[in-house]
Amino acid sequence: MLINNTDPSYYNTWKLAVKSSIQELIQVSPAHNLTYLGEYSTMDKTFNYEFSHLACFAGGNWLLGGKVFEDNEVFDYGLKLVNTCMETYKHTATGLGPEIFRFLGPNGEITGDEPGAQDLEFFRANGFYISNPVYHLRPEVIESAFYAWRLTGDVQYQEFVWKAFQSLQKYCKAPAGYAEIQSVNSNSKPNQKDALESFL
Repeated sequence: MLINNTDPSYYNTWKLAVKSSIQELIQVSPAHNLTYLGEYSTMDKTFNYEFSHLACFAGGNWLLGGKVFEDNEVFDYGLKLVNTCMETYKHTATGLGPEIFRFLGPNGEITGDEPGAQDLEFFRANGFYISNPVYHLRPEVIESAFYAWRLTGDVQYQEFVWKAFQSLQKYCKAPAGYAEIQSVNSNSKPNQKDALESFL
């Protein structure tokens, strides 16, 4: 796509993956209507109502592909995924997003570990709950928000990235770089981990 490769197999593979994901994996949280990609395990044939920071790359990927290939359905789903991932930053004590976050199914189904009373209260208030609160300094949510800003011109995405950067400076800045934090939903100290991924 970006190098003018005329081999259609790349596009066909991408399109198949995206369209099948829309058909089989797209879910909408029963609280706050957040759209996300659930996880299906082929090993034990189970569906999990969870999404991850790492998987938030999909929003930007779908936006870019939807724009280039003039596929409005894919583009619109890309925006919805980006907005869901942004919500996970907006509702934490640090303003940074968790590694893994979960949802209840359409009829209140629960997958994975049983959520506690505080998790369910958080879910009702925000549309998701946190199952792994670590922040690994991942870039996917920021990257996808950048794509959303460039492709729509909507400054809400630009403003979101600036706030995330400010949170990164406040909670992750360390004497020799930046540090992961143990919980995005705790602004108590010490919260930093002795870890820095190369992708930052």
